[in-house]
Amino acid sequence: MKVFEDKIRFSIIIYIIIALYIVGCWIIFPIMLTSSVLGRVETLDRIYDPPSGTPEPPTIISIKTKDDIMLSGWLFPVASPKAWIIVLPDPYRNRSSMMSLIRWFTNQGYGVEAMDLRARGDSEGRFLTGGVIEAQDLLLTVNRLRNQVGDQTPMVVYGVSLGAVAALVAASQSDAFEAVIADSPFPSTANWFYGEAKRQGWLRFPGLYIAARLWAPIITGYRESGSNLKLVKIVGSVRAPVLFLTGEKDPNLNNQDVLALRSAISVTTKAENFPTGYCGSLYALNRETYQTALSDFLIKITTPKVKQ
Repeated sequence: MKVFEDKIRFSIIIYIIIALYIVGCWIIFPIMLTSSVLGRVETLDRIYDPPSGTPEPPTIISIKTKDDIMLSGWLFPVASPKAWIIVLPDPYRNRSSMMSLIRWFTNQGYGVEAMDLRARGDSEGRFLTGGVIEAQDLLLTVNRLRNQVGDQTPMVVYGVSLGAVAALVAASQSDAFEAVIADSPFPSTANWFYGEAKRQGWLRFPGLYIAARLWAPIITGYRESGSNLKLVKIVGSVRAPVLFLTGEKDPNLNNQDVLALRSAISVTTKAENFPTGYCGSLYALNRETYQTALSDFLIKITTPKVKQ
Protein backbone atom coordinates (compact mmCIF):
# COMPACT_ATOMS: atom_id res chain seq x y z
CA MET A 1 0.00 0.00 0.00
CA LYS A 2 2.79 2.43 0.90
CA VAL A 3 4.57 1.70 -2.39
CA PHE A 4 1.36 2.51 -4.29
CA GLU A 5 0.92 5.80 -2.39
CA ASP A 6 4.54 6.76 -3.09
CA LYS A 7 3.95 6.15 -6.80
CA ILE A 8 0.85 8.37 -6.68
CA ARG A 9 2.77 11.16 -4.95
CA PHE A 10 5.63 10.84 -7.42
CA SER A 11 3.19 10.97 -10.36
CA ILE A 12 1.50 14.06 -8.93
CA ILE A 13 4.86 15.80 -8.51
CA ILE A 14 5.81 14.96 -12.11
CA TYR A 15 2.47 16.28 -13.41
CA ILE A 16 2.89 19.49 -11.41
CA ILE A 17 6.41 19.99 -12.79
CA ILE A 18 5.17 19.39 -16.34
CA ALA A 19 2.25 21.79 -15.83
CA LEU A 20 4.53 24.48 -14.41
CA TYR A 21 6.95 23.98 -17.31
CA ILE A 22 4.13 24.34 -19.85
CA VAL A 23 2.68 27.42 -18.13
CA GLY A 24 6.12 28.97 -17.83
CA CYS A 25 7.35 28.21 -21.36
CA TRP A 26 4.09 28.87 -23.18
CA ILE A 27 2.51 31.67 -21.15
CA ILE A 28 4.59 33.47 -18.51
CA PHE A 29 8.04 33.51 -20.13
CA PRO A 30 6.73 34.26 -23.66
CA ILE A 31 4.84 37.26 -22.29
CA MET A 32 8.02 38.43 -20.56
CA LEU A 33 10.06 37.94 -23.73
CA THR A 34 7.54 39.76 -25.93
CA SER A 35 7.40 42.66 -23.48
CA SER A 36 11.19 42.91 -23.26
CA VAL A 37 11.64 42.94 -27.07
CA LEU A 38 8.66 45.08 -28.12
CA GLY A 39 7.86 46.99 -24.94
CA ARG A 40 8.99 50.44 -23.87
CA VAL A 41 12.57 50.85 -22.66
CA GLU A 42 12.18 53.23 -19.73
CA THR A 43 15.87 54.17 -19.53
CA LEU A 44 15.60 55.81 -22.96
CA ASP A 45 13.14 58.32 -21.51
CA ARG A 46 15.89 59.88 -19.41
CA ILE A 47 19.09 59.74 -21.48
CA TYR A 48 19.39 62.76 -23.75
CA ASP A 49 22.48 64.59 -24.97
CA PRO A 50 22.03 68.31 -25.61
CA PRO A 51 21.49 68.90 -29.35
CA SER A 52 24.38 71.36 -29.66
CA GLY A 53 26.96 71.82 -32.40
CA THR A 54 24.52 72.31 -35.29
CA PRO A 55 24.24 75.47 -37.42
CA GLU A 56 20.81 76.30 -35.97
CA PRO A 57 19.24 75.15 -32.69
CA PRO A 58 16.52 72.54 -33.18
CA THR A 59 12.83 72.95 -32.59
CA ILE A 60 10.79 70.26 -30.86
CA ILE A 61 8.08 68.78 -33.04
CA SER A 62 5.13 66.51 -32.29
CA ILE A 63 3.21 64.29 -34.69
CA LYS A 64 -0.02 62.47 -33.90
CA THR A 65 -0.32 58.98 -35.39
CA LYS A 66 -3.42 57.27 -36.73
CA ASP A 67 -3.82 55.40 -33.44
CA ASP A 68 -3.56 58.63 -31.38
CA ILE A 69 0.05 58.23 -30.27
CA MET A 70 2.13 61.41 -30.07
CA LEU A 71 5.57 61.08 -31.64
CA SER A 72 8.35 63.46 -30.61
CA GLY A 73 11.30 64.75 -32.58
CA TRP A 74 13.78 67.53 -33.31
CA LEU A 75 13.90 69.64 -36.46
CA PHE A 76 17.37 70.95 -37.37
CA PRO A 77 17.11 73.64 -40.08
CA VAL A 78 19.99 74.79 -42.28
CA ALA A 79 20.20 77.57 -44.84
CA SER A 80 19.29 76.35 -48.35
CA PRO A 81 19.36 72.63 -47.50
CA LYS A 82 20.66 70.23 -50.16
CA ALA A 83 18.07 67.75 -48.88
CA TRP A 84 16.01 67.00 -45.80
CA ILE A 85 17.00 63.80 -44.00
CA ILE A 86 14.58 62.07 -41.63
CA VAL A 87 16.61 60.12 -39.05
CA LEU A 88 15.21 57.05 -37.24
CA PRO A 89 17.39 55.39 -34.55
CA ASP A 90 17.56 51.70 -33.77
CA PRO A 91 14.98 50.39 -31.26
CA TYR A 92 17.31 50.46 -28.26
CA ARG A 93 18.32 54.10 -28.56
CA ASN A 94 16.52 57.42 -28.73
CA ARG A 95 17.12 60.27 -31.16
CA SER A 96 19.77 61.73 -28.89
CA SER A 97 22.08 58.82 -29.79
CA MET A 98 22.17 60.10 -33.36
CA MET A 99 23.56 63.55 -32.49
CA SER A 100 27.07 62.89 -33.80
CA LEU A 101 25.70 61.92 -37.21
CA ILE A 102 23.12 64.72 -37.13
CA ARG A 103 25.92 67.26 -36.60
CA TRP A 104 27.74 65.84 -39.61
CA PHE A 105 24.60 65.98 -41.77
CA THR A 106 23.83 69.58 -40.85
CA ASN A 107 27.46 70.69 -41.29
CA GLN A 108 27.33 69.19 -44.79
CA GLY A 109 24.28 71.32 -45.60
CA TYR A 110 21.45 68.86 -44.97
CA GLY A 111 18.40 69.71 -42.89
CA VAL A 112 17.51 66.96 -40.41
CA GLU A 113 14.37 65.78 -38.69
CA ALA A 114 15.29 63.28 -35.96
CA MET A 115 12.41 61.26 -34.52
CA ASP A 116 11.96 58.95 -31.56
CA LEU A 117 10.25 55.71 -32.55
CA ARG A 118 6.92 54.98 -30.90
CA ALA A 119 7.40 53.56 -27.39
CA ARG A 120 10.88 55.07 -27.30
CA GLY A 121 12.32 58.25 -25.83
CA ASP A 122 9.83 61.12 -25.69
CA SER A 123 7.37 59.46 -28.07
CA GLU A 124 4.25 57.92 -26.62
CA GLY A 125 3.15 54.30 -26.99
CA ARG A 126 3.84 51.07 -25.16
CA PHE A 127 5.00 48.70 -27.92
CA LEU A 128 6.91 48.46 -31.19
CA THR A 129 5.51 46.41 -34.07
CA GLY A 130 8.68 45.39 -35.91
CA GLY A 131 8.58 48.13 -38.54
CA VAL A 132 5.05 47.81 -39.94
CA ILE A 133 3.20 50.51 -38.00
CA GLU A 134 6.46 52.45 -37.68
CA ALA A 135 6.44 52.77 -41.49
CA GLN A 136 3.00 54.41 -41.31
CA ASP A 137 4.36 56.76 -38.64
CA LEU A 138 7.22 57.65 -40.99
CA LEU A 139 4.88 58.49 -43.86
CA LEU A 140 2.96 60.86 -41.58
CA THR A 141 6.28 62.43 -40.59
CA VAL A 142 7.46 63.04 -44.15
CA ASN A 143 4.06 64.43 -45.19
CA ARG A 144 4.16 66.91 -42.32
CA LEU A 145 7.72 67.93 -43.17
CA ARG A 146 6.89 68.28 -46.86
CA ASN A 147 3.98 70.59 -46.03
CA GLN A 148 6.32 72.68 -43.91
CA VAL A 149 9.34 73.01 -46.23
CA GLY A 150 7.71 72.69 -49.67
CA ASP A 151 8.20 70.38 -52.63
CA GLN A 152 11.51 71.61 -54.00
CA THR A 153 13.98 69.95 -51.63
CA PRO A 154 14.71 66.20 -51.87
CA MET A 155 13.53 64.00 -49.00
CA VAL A 156 15.81 61.22 -47.76
CA VAL A 157 15.14 58.78 -44.93
CA TYR A 158 17.97 57.30 -42.85
CA GLY A 159 17.22 54.47 -40.44
CA VAL A 160 19.09 51.98 -38.26
CA SER A 161 17.87 48.40 -37.61
CA LEU A 162 14.11 48.64 -37.07
CA GLY A 163 14.31 52.26 -38.24
CA ALA A 164 15.86 51.01 -41.51
CA VAL A 165 13.11 48.41 -41.91
CA ALA A 166 10.44 51.07 -41.35
CA ALA A 167 12.18 53.25 -43.97
CA LEU A 168 12.19 50.47 -46.58
CA VAL A 169 8.58 49.47 -45.86
CA ALA A 170 7.47 53.11 -46.14
CA ALA A 171 9.42 53.54 -49.39
CA SER A 172 7.68 50.45 -50.79
CA GLN A 173 4.30 52.09 -50.12
CA SER A 174 5.02 55.65 -51.24
CA ASP A 175 7.11 57.77 -53.61
CA ALA A 176 7.63 60.36 -50.88
CA PHE A 177 11.40 59.74 -50.66
CA GLU A 178 14.12 60.49 -53.17
CA ALA A 179 16.43 58.01 -51.42
CA VAL A 180 16.69 55.54 -48.53
CA ILE A 181 19.75 54.88 -46.36
CA ALA A 182 19.36 51.58 -44.50
CA ASP A 183 21.88 50.82 -41.76
CA SER A 184 21.69 47.16 -40.63
CA PRO A 185 18.06 46.32 -41.46
CA PHE A 186 16.99 42.88 -40.26
CA PRO A 187 15.79 40.58 -43.08
CA SER A 188 12.58 39.58 -41.29
CA THR A 189 10.74 40.24 -38.02
CA ALA A 190 11.17 36.57 -37.12
CA ASN A 191 14.93 36.95 -37.59
CA TRP A 192 14.99 40.02 -35.33
CA PHE A 193 12.77 38.45 -32.67
CA TYR A 194 14.87 35.27 -32.68
CA GLY A 195 18.08 37.29 -32.41
CA GLU A 196 16.75 39.21 -29.42
CA ALA A 197 15.54 36.02 -27.74
CA LYS A 198 19.00 34.51 -28.22
CA ARG A 199 20.77 37.63 -26.99
CA GLN A 200 18.66 37.70 -23.84
CA GLY A 201 19.16 33.98 -23.14
CA TRP A 202 15.56 32.84 -23.67
CA LEU A 203 16.31 30.11 -26.21
CA ARG A 204 17.23 27.71 -23.42
CA PHE A 205 13.50 27.03 -23.09
CA PRO A 206 12.10 24.90 -25.96
CA GLY A 207 9.07 26.41 -27.66
CA LEU A 208 9.32 29.75 -25.88
CA TYR A 209 10.32 31.74 -28.97
CA ILE A 210 7.40 30.41 -31.04
CA ALA A 211 4.99 31.06 -28.18
CA ALA A 212 6.24 34.63 -27.82
CA ARG A 213 5.53 35.28 -31.50
CA LEU A 214 2.00 33.94 -31.01
CA TRP A 215 1.44 36.09 -27.92
CA ALA A 216 2.77 39.30 -29.52
CA PRO A 217 -0.50 40.48 -31.17
CA ILE A 218 -2.45 39.85 -27.97
CA ILE A 219 0.02 41.62 -25.69
CA THR A 220 0.66 44.63 -27.93
CA GLY A 221 -2.83 45.00 -29.38
CA TYR A 222 -1.36 45.15 -32.92
CA ARG A 223 -1.81 42.12 -35.15
CA GLU A 224 1.13 43.42 -37.20
CA SER A 225 3.52 42.70 -34.32
CA GLY A 226 2.96 38.97 -34.78
CA SER A 227 3.39 38.97 -38.55
CA ASN A 228 6.58 37.67 -40.14
CA LEU A 229 7.50 40.65 -42.28
CA LYS A 230 10.01 39.43 -44.87
CA LEU A 231 11.89 42.40 -46.22
CA VAL A 232 12.97 40.78 -49.50
CA LYS A 233 9.29 40.40 -50.49
CA ILE A 234 8.59 44.07 -49.76
CA VAL A 235 11.56 45.94 -51.21
CA GLY A 236 10.63 44.98 -54.78
CA SER A 237 8.15 47.86 -54.66
CA VAL A 238 10.78 50.40 -53.58
CA ARG A 239 11.31 52.94 -56.36
CA ALA A 240 13.92 55.16 -54.68
CA PRO A 241 17.70 54.53 -54.71
CA VAL A 242 18.87 52.64 -51.62
CA LEU A 243 22.20 52.60 -49.77
CA PHE A 244 22.73 49.58 -47.52
CA LEU A 245 25.26 49.99 -44.70
CA THR A 246 26.22 46.70 -43.05
CA GLY A 247 28.82 45.14 -40.78
CA GLU A 248 30.76 41.97 -41.57
CA LYS A 249 30.04 40.58 -38.11
CA ASP A 250 26.34 41.44 -37.95
CA PRO A 251 24.61 38.38 -36.39
CA ASN A 252 21.27 39.19 -38.03
CA LEU A 253 22.27 40.26 -41.55
CA ASN A 254 24.76 38.41 -43.76
CA ASN A 255 26.10 39.10 -47.24
CA GLN A 256 23.57 36.75 -48.84
CA ASP A 257 20.73 38.70 -47.25
CA VAL A 258 22.10 41.98 -48.62
CA LEU A 259 22.54 40.48 -52.10
CA ALA A 260 18.97 39.19 -52.03
CA LEU A 261 17.64 42.59 -50.98
CA ARG A 262 19.62 44.41 -53.67
CA SER A 263 18.52 41.93 -56.34
CA ALA A 264 14.87 42.42 -55.39
CA ILE A 265 15.06 46.19 -55.90
CA SER A 266 14.72 47.31 -59.50
CA VAL A 267 16.26 50.78 -59.02
CA THR A 268 19.84 51.75 -58.18
CA THR A 269 21.27 50.30 -54.98
CA LYS A 270 24.63 50.56 -53.32
CA ALA A 271 26.11 48.65 -50.38
CA GLU A 272 28.99 49.39 -48.06
CA ASN A 273 30.23 46.63 -45.78
CA PHE A 274 32.36 47.60 -42.78
CA PRO A 275 34.92 45.34 -41.05
CA THR A 276 34.10 46.42 -37.50
CA GLY A 277 30.83 46.87 -35.65
CA TYR A 278 27.26 46.19 -36.62
CA CYS A 279 23.78 47.53 -35.83
CA GLY A 280 24.05 50.79 -33.89
CA SER A 281 27.86 51.02 -33.87
CA LEU A 282 28.87 51.20 -37.55
CA TYR A 283 29.14 54.99 -37.64
CA ALA A 284 31.10 55.29 -34.40
CA LEU A 285 33.62 52.58 -35.37
CA ASN A 286 34.04 53.42 -39.07
CA ARG A 287 33.46 57.16 -39.11
CA GLU A 288 35.55 58.29 -42.09
CA THR A 289 34.57 55.49 -44.46
CA TYR A 290 30.96 55.72 -43.29
CA GLN A 291 30.88 59.46 -44.03
CA THR A 292 32.47 58.87 -47.42
CA ALA A 293 29.80 56.29 -48.28
CA LEU A 294 27.09 58.75 -47.28
CA SER A 295 28.67 61.63 -49.23
CA ASP A 296 29.12 59.60 -52.42
CA PHE A 297 25.52 58.41 -52.26
CA LEU A 298 23.87 61.70 -51.30
CA ILE A 299 25.71 63.81 -53.87
CA LYS A 300 24.08 61.81 -56.65
CA ILE A 301 20.67 62.35 -55.08
CA THR A 302 21.05 66.07 -54.53
CA THR A 303 22.91 67.05 -57.71
CA PRO A 304 20.43 68.63 -60.16
CA LYS A 305 20.00 66.61 -63.34
CA VAL A 306 21.08 68.40 -66.50
CA LYS A 307 18.40 68.42 -69.17
CA GLN A 308 19.54 67.08 -72.54
